Amino acid sequence: SLNLNVNTILSRDFQNFHKAIGKSASRVVVEMQVLDIFADMNTYCYARDSLQERGYRVLVDGLSPLALQFFDPGLLQSDFVKIAWGPEFEGDTDSTRLAEMREVVASAGKDSVILARIDTEEAVKWGLAMGISRFQGFFIDDIMKKLAEVQAEKARAKSKPRPKPQAQPAAPAPPVEQPAPAQPAAQPAPVPTQPQPAPVPVQPAQQPVPAPAQPQPKPAPKV
Repeated sequence: SLNLNVNTILSRDFQNFHKAIGKSASRVVVEMQVLDIFADMNTYCYARDSLQERGYRVLVDGLSPLALQFFDPGLLQSDFVKIAWGPEFEGDTDSTRLAEMREVVASAGKDSVILARIDTEEAVKWGLAMGISRFQGFFIDDIMKKLAEVQAEKARAKSKPRPKPQAQPAAPAPPVEQPAPAQPAAQPAPVPTQPQPAPVPVQPAQQPVPAPAQPQPKPAPKV
């Protein structure tokens, strides 16, 4: 954001700045002090319209919670209104005044109101009670810094190469059950041998006795 007075916005230097940033004007917030605005409302309105037409966003700075009781910041038609926090408002328990302040915040738009100079958690709680959702200050800076550190630590953890998993020893194979030794097949009970008959002596075969040779008759003498 740029903190400028009304006359600077209408100067040639700012016109040169606008030419330099070109289409990035929508990313720039121009802050103007409420005292400078009240000094010349007509010039402020012209400068505000000129900025918004070119894409800038306008922020009115320098308001206090006490000032909100006397005028409606929504009448300034800025994009944002910054209210300065003070510890004297922490113990304010006037329900009527607090209700009026909530109405002012709602009129300006709770997303358009910024509670600045936040240095304690109590200030944040007070702003939330008023319907404010945007905060600025050292306390917020500390929170954002811690969040950034946590995010950076997570990013570093992700970028570190993960150690390769070491090979785990293979689980021992379950013991193989050995087959039970084969039982010898049952042999049939031996049949008791019958006593063999005693061998009968073989009688030699009777050879036929040749008949005695008969004497051949002698032939009769020839006469």
